Amino acid sequence: MKLFYSLIFLCGSLLQLSAQHAPDVDEINSFLNSLAERKMFNGVVLAEIDDSVIYQNAFGYADKENAIPLNINSAFPIASITKQFTAAAILKLYEDGKLCLFDEISDYFPDIENSCDITTHDLLTHTSGIPDYNDADDYWLKLPLRFGIDQSVAWITSFNTNGEPGEIFNYSSSGYILLASMIEKISGKTYDDFVLENLFKPAGLSNTYSGINRQIIKNKVKPYFNFNGKTTNAPYVDLSTKLGSGSLISSAGDLFKWSSSLKSYSILSEDSIEKMFSNYEHGYGYGWGIGSTSNMRYFEHDGGMPGVSTYICLSFEPDLFFVILSNVSDEYFKVVKAGMKSLMLGDPEYENSNDLIASYEIINRLALLISN
Repeated sequence: MKLFYSLIFLCGSLLQLSAQHAPDVDEINSFLNSLAERKMFNGVVLAEIDDSVIYQNAFGYADKENAIPLNINSAFPIASITKQFTAAAILKLYEDGKLCLFDEISDYFPDIENSCDITTHDLLTHTSGIPDYNDADDYWLKLPLRFGIDQSVAWITSFNTNGEPGEIFNYSSSGYILLASMIEKISGKTYDDFVLENLFKPAGLSNTYSGINRQIIKNKVKPYFNFNGKTTNAPYVDLSTKLGSGSLISSAGDLFKWSSSLKSYSILSEDSIEKMFSNYEHGYGYGWGIGSTSNMRYFEHDGGMPGVSTYICLSFEPDLFFVILSNVSDEYFKVVKAGMKSLMLGDPEYENSNDLIASYEIINRLALLISN
């Protein structure tokens, strides 16, 4: 029962925090420590205001078996946060005059259904009608396999499209694998070499890597599942199956550098940044989701795969950024994300959002189970 009341207290604290209008470092630290103490968060958080880091901390373990703690430089698979790098690479090719965003993809993928009607823009905005490979019947069988990009494209080519291209938003990681293939075909370089030369190095990212090369990476985390309070190793995922859609590994510090490079137009032109962060009628731009509170417009993206939970958020005005990286898959991550959004975005109306309400319901359900 003691834990039950502690959890209820945490719910009340979250509601109170959501009414604040400006980030408070002590409240952020108290919130995250409360979760970590209850084993509801294992990960790294970094927050920035006006291009200055106001908070960074690591909680829990990079390697639970050997009790190796996480640190601020821990390297995590970032899952779908990869998509913004792929979108930026496409925009670099656009800036160089090597592709048109509204050209059809049939020149690159003539065997994909409706390819004569699907554009690069459709792939970027999840409106191509191509199903998400995560929903394929054989998805879990393919995850541990070593895939070349041509194999991935052949797999996606076997899918039947859903609806007319450009009409319906249907989140699809398949489209970002196709974009990675286009980057290789147009540039004559591997996806990994292209993003290294055109994105990582110019942005000063020294702790961001391709996950498909199986190289030894310093400070790389091990992935875990947490279910019903029990932690287990997550199944192996070969990131070659997710090239361009979820294949990169990075750290909180490097993702802060990345966001700063986007906001300063040092990687992409102002025109490209406008395209990346425009709302194309479905609450999604190019590799970023788009949200708003009563006092700001912000851009965000979740990431998830077995043993990984990630979230990134930035705003241009006010200048704000935060990232959450966890090497655990569990329901608690929703609580961490909702609380950090409440603290950092600071809108009193946010406590009524579906995300935050869902998080409280999760805590209440867990508390009731524990109390019984």
